[in-house]
Amino acid sequence: MPEDCLPFVRGILRVALYAGITAFLFLLMYIDAVTTGTFGETSLVEIAQSVILFVITAIFVSCALRVSALTRSAWLLATFAAASLIRENDIWLDMLHEEGWQILATPVIAAGLFYTWRHRAAFLAEQRVFTESMSFGLFVSALMTTYVFSRLFGMGRFWRSVMQDDYLRPIKDMSEECLELFGYGLMLCAAIEFIALARRLAAEARAA
Repeated sequence: MPEDCLPFVRGILRVALYAGITAFLFLLMYIDAVTTGTFGETSLVEIAQSVILFVITAIFVSCALRVSALTRSAWLLATFAAASLIRENDIWLDMLHEEGWQILATPVIAAGLFYTWRHRAAFLAEQRVFTESMSFGLFVSALMTTYVFSRLFGMGRFWRSVMQDDYLRPIKDMSEECLELFGYGLMLCAAIEFIALARRLAAEARAA
């Protein structure tokens, strides 16, 4: 295969991989819809959210420990994903303590911010590359989908205006949870792109 074609082929493979991830996430939504019709804490959608966040955290931790490039960014993103995982399981943690998830998430976030501040010069240097990458674009898209749009889209007032007298809370919850899952899927794609970028930068540094 001509070397000029390799970037195009890699791009096609990325599209296929990310399309596969998206289709799989929809399959989980579909299974929940046709079996139980609910999207509660024990649904496949909710379980998948936690699993994906765990995988994302593991990817960033592995990158921070094993790849020399973008280490500071990887640690910050790992703590963010870990805190999101804790928040996603708030209903279970609150059974142990009224503010269970806050108690666990706060030191995780504080540790990430402290580490970033301590290594702020190296962190800012990494952003010259990271903020121009596909990983950053996907990560921002994930944040907008999960933490902004899904919250706005899931507003009860919005759904009452749309459905009026036919308002059903499960429909609102379903839309919000499915959007969150899609956002976490985008974040997983961003994590995959991140580790690919970090490996490429590390290889270029070794070759220089």
